[in-house]
Amino acid sequence: MMCSAGIRRIDESAAADLLERGDVDFEQYRQGIIDEERLSLLAIFYWVSGGVTVLISLYFLVYVALGAALVLFPGAGIDASSSVVGWIFLGVGVFGFLLVAAFATLKIFAGFWIRKRMHRIACLVIAGISCIEIPWGTFLGVYSFSTLQRPSVAALFDTAAPGSVGYPPLPPDEYAQPAPSAGNGEA
Repeated sequence: MMCSAGIRRIDESAAADLLERGDVDFEQYRQGIIDEERLSLLAIFYWVSGGVTVLISLYFLVYVALGAALVLFPGAGIDASSSVVGWIFLGVGVFGFLLVAAFATLKIFAGFWIRKRMHRIACLVIAGISCIEIPWGTFLGVYSFSTLQRPSVAALFDTAAPGSVGYPPLPPDEYAQPAPSAGNGEA
């Protein structure tokens, strides 16, 4: 039997038999599935948060446009201080845009790194920085810390080959139901 995530499940009697024989540590297997689901959700949360942060970074382009307008088109009868204010707006806008866009890029990278089980420490640093974005970033940071600090998750990051997504080992197939074959020629 397959669940929606494509992970095989076995019935309770088969699970009890395997547990009695000591073939599978079901608690470890169960925790592995939970860790995989949490990491998958965490990657999605980082992608969504990175996308929202990209949209927020566009807000600073308003400052760039306003500053450029004050510098390029000084109003009639306005003294030279409007040009200085324009340069200040322009500088703040460019700095803010680059800072927030860089942070959005880091969040998107963190989503990919979590998905590939790479750079756990960098993901923790990004989680710490995202805690300053109240309330969504704080939730994301705390959820990241609680997930990425688990020893079982750290083991997934340590043992994953670059570019692979590791899944917990499946129990033996002796109790699994065979999948129906479509092209065996029997009617």
